[in-house]
Amino acid sequence: MPIKKLFRLGLIILIPFILVFTQCLSSKKSEDPRGETYAGSATCVNCHKNIYSSYVHTAHFLSSGPAGINTVQGSFASKKNEQIFDPHTRVKMEKRKSGLYQVTYRDGKVVQSGRFDIFLEA
Repeated sequence: MPIKKLFRLGLIILIPFILVFTQCLSSKKSEDPRGETYAGSATCVNCHKNIYSSYVHTAHFLSSGPAGINTVQGSFASKKNEQIFDPHTRVKMEKRKSGLYQVTYRDGKVVQSGRFDIFLEA
């Protein structure tokens, strides 16, 4: 095979690989879904400490947040973490390494699984 053809073949294979690989290494920060103008609590506290300090204890502030073992209502303990709907269907709350889940079982097999990402205060 002539060197020119070999060189072209190498470029055809190498260029897409480089493009994909550089995307994986990109340090681009993910954008906040609320937009660029969203300041957030960390920004506000710098100038408004008194307001911020009283706000973080309100029901409005505490009404939702990241789901955790202490914020999701219900038990994750075996035998206390399930609801049986019929002889074939049960829903369990499960603690896994990757988070907290609500899992639907039908005849002992998982048919649906959803992670708790936020909690809502009742």
